Amino acid sequence: GVTIPVIVRQGELNAQVKIADAKVMPAEGEKEARLSILLERQGARSVYGDVVVRFAGFPEDEGLIGLIRGLAVYTPNKSRRIELPLDTALAGKLAGQEVEIAFRDVGPSGEKVLARESILIR
Repeated sequence: GVTIPVIVRQGELNAQVKIADAKVMPAEGEKEARLSILLERQGARSVYGDVVVRFAGFPEDEGLIGLIRGLAVYTPNKSRRIELPLDTALAGKLAGQEVEIAFRDVGPSGEKVLARESILIR
């Protein structure tokens, strides 16, 4: 079987997203290093977009560390924890670096950053 979600939005709906509890999870066993973050949604609608992680201070087209496309936090869920895999060679170079995490809505009206957070990797 195939399931196709259909989302109907009626009226003026809004939503906000907050990025919280970001931390690097070291490689263990077969699992590679990863960045764990919590997306917290507030408002009357679902949110859908991309999570982009890059070194802080780089232009938009440089310094990319990780990317997840097409991620959703559907109502009635208030939050969603994700783990973004990091390149093993790159993970060792993150200590002491500031990284920027952004959640971007990529809807029909264009791209809009719904949340942005910078963290210092320890």
